[in-house]
Amino acid sequence: MLNDDDRRNVLTNARKHAGKPYLLNVDLIDFFHAISREQIVAMFEGKPFQFKKDLPDLLADLVTYQGRLPMGTPTSPVLSNLACRELDEQLSAFADDMLWVYTRYADDMSFSSRKLIDADKVDSVRAIIEKSGFEVNQRKLKTYGPEDDKIVTGLLVTDKVTLAPDYLPRLDDDIRQLQNVLLIQNEQGQLSTRWVEQFKKNIMGRLNFAGFVLKRHDERYIDLKDAYYTAINPPQEEFGAVSWRGFPYNI
Repeated sequence: MLNDDDRRNVLTNARKHAGKPYLLNVDLIDFFHAISREQIVAMFEGKPFQFKKDLPDLLADLVTYQGRLPMGTPTSPVLSNLACRELDEQLSAFADDMLWVYTRYADDMSFSSRKLIDADKVDSVRAIIEKSGFEVNQRKLKTYGPEDDKIVTGLLVTDKVTLAPDYLPRLDDDIRQLQNVLLIQNEQGQLSTRWVEQFKKNIMGRLNFAGFVLKRHDERYIDLKDAYYTAINPPQEEFGAVSWRGFPYNI
């Protein structure tokens, strides 16, 4: 679960861009897979590790798959950040020269400014990234102006940071859908399915994120939380006839 005490998270990342009228978002294609085993070996050989002999190769074999950083492993996010140190330094230096703010959260890069970010500057950013061996996802590259809703790591950024405009309505819709599914399951005497259990976890995760961003005392969060728990624990009178097929037992 996200915690306000975390040094880096999507919220602290987005806050760095609050109050800036212009924004550039850059997404990288196959971020983890773009980092090769050779880069990981070189990273373990250099500072701060400076491992000797065969250890860099041994460690690289442990944390890569088919010569690349894999997705979904606990080591890849940390190693990718270390592998991107030089790229981050170059982009930070460029942003400082432009009087921009630069942040990267995994493969989501954001640059904000008080002045227009023109096409030439975007090309310069792309050139720095591609020289480092990464590929820009052109489809997700986007610039924002003063009148645009600016999204950074999934959050709406104005003078403050809050949830994206469609976040709560979509969450509310899914809670209602879950409630309907559970009522139908009960009426038909069906056991819960893996899909339903995953849907519950998905909603709970998004609900926790809403509470993290809005804070737990926010009425919108409280209302949605109450709706969720009502959906999974409805009043008894809402149930139809109970079927014994709904009770697991061993023969």
